[in-house]
Amino acid sequence: GYGYAAVPEQMKIKWQKSLGEYLQKRECLKGIVILMDIRHPLKDLDQQMIEWAVASNLPILLFLTKADKLNQSQRSKQLKMVREAILPFQGDIEVQCYSALKRFGIDKLADKLNIWFAGNEISEPDNLEE
Repeated sequence: GYGYAAVPEQMKIKWQKSLGEYLQKRECLKGIVILMDIRHPLKDLDQQMIEWAVASNLPILLFLTKADKLNQSQRSKQLKMVREAILPFQGDIEVQCYSALKRFGIDKLADKLNIWFAGNEISEPDNLEE
């Protein structure tokens, strides 16, 4: 949620710098989860985070939030667009849709975190989004 906060631009720049320093010093990171509004994906800071994570050989889960705001066709279109847009990054990047309201996608996040931290899956994948 670092991109949409209602704060002055200088504060966002300060957060960006602090986030970069934090991530560079965290040797125990297993992966990065980047939350993006499905209607406004891949902002500049999102792309910078992806570049950094790929350069650091960290797996990435791009979580497209608020997926319930789009119909199935629109979700599929956005999902395809994001997947195609990340190909040039050539990293271990997975893209999933998520909706807190409709309760889909959370199992995929739980599975990914469990794999990163424990090395095995814990739940059945939901079949609402691929």
